[in-house]
Amino acid sequence: MTTQPPCPACGSNAFVVALSAGQFRCDVCESTFTGEAIETTVSAAPQVTVVPLNCPKCGADLDVPEGMQRVTCRYCNSRLQLVETGSVRSLTLLQAGLDRIEQHSQKAADGVAVLVQHNQGAHERWAAKMQKLTGQLQHHQSQRRKANLHMSLWIVVVIAAAVTALIFFLAAASEIDPKKSGTLSIIAAAAVLILIVAAVVGALIQSSVKSWDADIGQLKSEVDAWRHCEPV
Repeated sequence: MTTQPPCPACGSNAFVVALSAGQFRCDVCESTFTGEAIETTVSAAPQVTVVPLNCPKCGADLDVPEGMQRVTCRYCNSRLQLVETGSVRSLTLLQAGLDRIEQHSQKAADGVAVLVQHNQGAHERWAAKMQKLTGQLQHHQSQRRKANLHMSLWIVVVIAAAVTALIFFLAAASEIDPKKSGTLSIIAAAAVLILIVAAVVGALIQSSVKSWDADIGQLKSEVDAWRHCEPV
């Protein structure tokens, strides 16, 4: 290793680049000064240890001050980064490191884009499922309202048939004329038959109502569950 004085302007451990006869420049602060300033610095400041390395681009010999991490090649003007692998030191192009950082950044950006696209797809699938469940729920609720209407009509028919049967049975029982009594009895029997049929229809309507209620309850639970699973 060789030694070199610090910059007389900033005091950093940097090698000095010769610009012209008697003129020099610091690679750190880019100050320019004369050879007399260097001689003054040499006499006033302690010597700095430098490490001999090679520029990876042009192959020139470079003296890198101890502790400096970035330097500029005085021959090809390449920005260099000091790399230490164990006890081995070398220089690498700083732009190559920046290119690697840019590549990693691009990969990260691509990954974020994929995640965003996946999230958009998930949200679209969630919205389609919610629309399907909501549509099914509305359909079931509509059918349930129709069943309520049918139940109301059924109650009217049952009451009418029961009243008719009762009236005609009483009329047939009090009728003296056998012919009229037989006619009234037939009408009363028809009313009873209507009542029996209405009872069967009513049982079917009640079963349908229970089925619609069960389906509506299940659909409401699914809608609530999916509403809390909305992707962000």
